[in-house]
Amino acid sequence: MRLNLRLLISLIIIVVIGWINVDIVGSFEYAKLSVKWQAIHFCFLAATALIGYFNWKFYPHSWMITLWTIAYGIIVALLLIAGLLLFMKIPNLFFKQFVLQLRNIFTGPLPFFVFYMLHLLTYSFNKKDPDPKG
Repeated sequence: MRLNLRLLISLIIIVVIGWINVDIVGSFEYAKLSVKWQAIHFCFLAATALIGYFNWKFYPHSWMITLWTIAYGIIVALLLIAGLLLFMKIPNLFFKQFVLQLRNIFTGPLPFFVFYMLHLLTYSFNKKDPDPKG
């Protein structure tokens, strides 16, 4: 599959996943703190990470897949630490809202769009001749 078509399909799927996560699953206010709903949100995050992983896996520059994996690895680690702190009843409401927004950002299309912009920048820099005299 061509790179641009794969990018577009991946972006559309991630937008749909983010929409379902925030507008449909996230609309159940009474259930947000249960472990069941947190696991469902975590599955949406994992699906977004996997779609991005399989998309950037075929990218010609290997640093994109490495950066994507590191970014989502850090987010998953932060969310697991936050879940542990929430389980121990340590954090306040501000902390809970911060974790919720962090998860929503990385479940949505924003990180994929930022990586797409990096892709475009890389393409434009590689397209130019590095040695104009040569």
